[in-house]
Amino acid sequence: MRKYLLPVLFLCVFSVKAFAQDDVRRFAHALGVSAFFGRSTTALGFTYSPRLNFLVFTNESSFSAGTHATFLGGTINSSSDDLNDATSSEDFSSYCVDIPVVIEYNFGASAIAGGNTHKMGFFMGAGYGFHNSGSKNGRDLHTNGPVVSAGLRFSAGMGEASFELRGQYMFDKLSFNGEYSITGVGLSYHF
Repeated sequence: MRKYLLPVLFLCVFSVKAFAQDDVRRFAHALGVSAFFGRSTTALGFTYSPRLNFLVFTNESSFSAGTHATFLGGTINSSSDDLNDATSSEDFSSYCVDIPVVIEYNFGASAIAGGNTHKMGFFMGAGYGFHNSGSKNGRDLHTNGPVVSAGLRFSAGMGEASFELRGQYMFDKLSFNGEYSITGVGLSYHF
């Protein structure tokens, strides 16, 4: 038993060092802007998208866990039928947050940080999302449910940087008929 202890310990120590060097390629993040549309909300905001590639197949393909957390402003909590010249400042939100937690498959450009020279790539995934907004007059929207996302990534022409065009749809957890479902689109810059 003791004769196997030293080789196993040796293997473990060098494996940890190899994975630690690879961790830089496993983490990626992006900043951007997003717009969200729903029956009772329309919003624009800033997005931060961190992700951790937990399964890397090649330099051009990976599975990741992450979020496209968006902090929104300029939200109107009303249906478009209710908007008119008399719409007051009370119809505008004081806050809005959209946080989907997703598992995504990444391929091509920016599939892993520093991994490839592809000019174009894509991603698609699913998870669970949370959307909360509130207005001055008490018209709050607090919903959550399954979310699907997909998008394209284009090389920015500067090293490993790329742009991402993303779409997402969050189903209302109470019903899949779209009563409080949220559609989102975004443009982000990976660095």
